[in-house]
Amino acid sequence: MDAPLGQVRRVLTLIHDKAPSDEVAPAVALFEQMRADFVLRLEKKSLEVLVTVSASVKAGFPVAKDKLLEECTAIEERRANFRNMLDAVRKLKKVARQQKRNDAIHRMEAALREFHKDIGRIATRYRAEVERLSSIDPSQSLGAQAQKLYEAALIRRDLRPERDAPFVEEGDVVPAIAVAPPPDLADDPQGLLAFEDGIHDEVEAAAPHLMGEVVLRWAHDRRA
Repeated sequence: MDAPLGQVRRVLTLIHDKAPSDEVAPAVALFEQMRADFVLRLEKKSLEVLVTVSASVKAGFPVAKDKLLEECTAIEERRANFRNMLDAVRKLKKVARQQKRNDAIHRMEAALREFHKDIGRIATRYRAEVERLSSIDPSQSLGAQAQKLYEAALIRRDLRPERDAPFVEEGDVVPAIAVAPPPDLADDPQGLLAFEDGIHDEVEAAAPHLMGEVVLRWAHDRRA
């Protein structure tokens, strides 16, 4: 956000110093392009974060609400700077006399007004979605339910499952369970595959809708 803000200051300085229009107009056009690019990047980034958080909640992980809202608060605070710039442009408009200066001021006012509105819209939607996601009980998610079933199936087979780092790919988050393989199957890939299929079959028979909600990792380095 520093680059667009710096460009606003440059345009205001040019207008205040009565720079020639062939110098002011390109500076205004550059800000207009910077504004459009920044809004697109901010919207894309906020959507990507929300998609990942939503997937994490589905997988049974709690929302780090305070951390997620810190960035939103920072954006809202910086947005106030653009509001101040908009007020400065409006003051210039009141004292401008030359038509060409007025044209540049009107363009800057319109661009700043849209910038201020767009940032506010994105921040408001982001904050509301974080609040909604943080109100969901992660223990009731599909991922959490699937973890319990897989852990129970593994324990019944005298194994000691441990919750591992989630599997993350392209915004999808899936909880993972790491477990050392049975000693007699540790060096038998085909036998271990058949053993794992039996676990999946058991979970599928109990709750078909939970299939695919957990990644099972055979942690060979955790052998007893």
